[in-house]
Amino acid sequence: MESVVYTDDVEVRFDELPEIPWITFRWLMKQGVPPQALIHPELPKYARVVFHENLPYFDFADDVGEDGRDALVFLARNDLAEPCDMVAWTLSLKRLASWYGAAAILGADDILAPRMISPGVLMVHRTPVGWLKAGREGVVIIEPRRAALELRDLGPLAAEDEAHGHELRALFRKQEPQFFVPNVERRTAS
Repeated sequence: MESVVYTDDVEVRFDELPEIPWITFRWLMKQGVPPQALIHPELPKYARVVFHENLPYFDFADDVGEDGRDALVFLARNDLAEPCDMVAWTLSLKRLASWYGAAAILGADDILAPRMISPGVLMVHRTPVGWLKAGREGVVIIEPRRAALELRDLGPLAAEDEAHGHELRALFRKQEPQFFVPNVERRTAS
C-alpha cells in the first residue's frame, strides 16, 4: 500500500526545519536576490539532505541516518499556489530534488499567472538563485521528463541564455513519443 503525504504534512515538516543561516542569507543577497523574494511567501529553510543517485528525490539526512549535504529547502506549490512538496537545492553538488516527487517544477504557482515580460513568456531558470533573483517569477525544472510534459503547452518559454535555450529545446524534443506504424501486407486475390 502506498503512503500518502498530505499538504498539511508538507507544511508541518517544512515549518519544523531550521531557518537558513545568516551567512547563506547574505550570500544570496550578494548574488542579487532581493530580500522580498527571500521572505515571500516564506523564507527557504535549511536542512542536511541525501540526494538519491540518478533520481530527482531527496531524503532528510536524519531520517535515513546518513551525513548528507547542506541544502536550501523550498516549499513547492502547485499551480493553485497550494503547498505540495519540498524542494532541496545544494550549490556544492548542483543538485535539485523534491522530497517525494509531487513537484516537477519549482514555481508552478506562477505558470498560470499573468506574464509581464514581453511577449508574455514564462521564464525558465537554471537554478533557484536565478528564480529568486527574478522575484520568484518563472519556474525551475526539478524533474526534466515530467516538467517537459507540464510545460509543453504553457509557452512561449524563455531561457536564461542561448546555451540554456538549446538545453530546453533538446529536453522538449526528447519528450516526443515513439510512433509505430504497423506493417500492413496487402493480399491479392488469386
